[in-house]
Amino acid sequence: MPAQQGPWPNRFVWHDLITKDAGRAAEFYKSLLDWKINTVQMPEGPYHMIECGPGPIGGICEQPNSPASYWMPHLCVNNVDATATLIKSLGGSIVMPPTDIPQTGRFAIVADPQGGHFSIYKGLPESPGFDPDLGIPGRACWNELYTSDDAAALRFYSKVFGWSDEPKDLGPMGTYHVQMLGDKQVGGLMKN
Repeated sequence: MPAQQGPWPNRFVWHDLITKDAGRAAEFYKSLLDWKINTVQMPEGPYHMIECGPGPIGGICEQPNSPASYWMPHLCVNNVDATATLIKSLGGSIVMPPTDIPQTGRFAIVADPQGGHFSIYKGLPESPGFDPDLGIPGRACWNELYTSDDAAALRFYSKVFGWSDEPKDLGPMGTYHVQMLGDKQVGGLMKN
């Protein structure tokens, strides 16, 4: 694997919780999952870095005007700008354009053509994200997408990230699509 791609290209490497009350959320997850929370001052306000296992795995951001709390998954890519351009060319949208994170890397918030939001991220060598294959209790271990058009979503994610489909028949519930990158499971998607 070329060094410029980072250690886990096209894999989920970071998760941010966007919430109206970061302090309350931090206390809840510290109690529930034994996370350590380190607060870092950023230009837009405090960022609550989540530590679990040998290093950071994500953060908690306070946005008082957010209509609801939600998790934002970040996928490692080789080039944020080129990936954002590809996403737009395939019918996706750019929610937040490629932006530098001081002393950390670069990211963009994007959406697939059906409106599924996620972030694309390239960290600096000292901030690559967490190893998605390191199974540590308290870490995110799976990402799922429920979409209005599973066939279109499969085409989109395959073109952007090189994922292949390993379908599982769930009978009356439909088909669950395990997304593979080589021999690694990346996540799943199904029609909602």
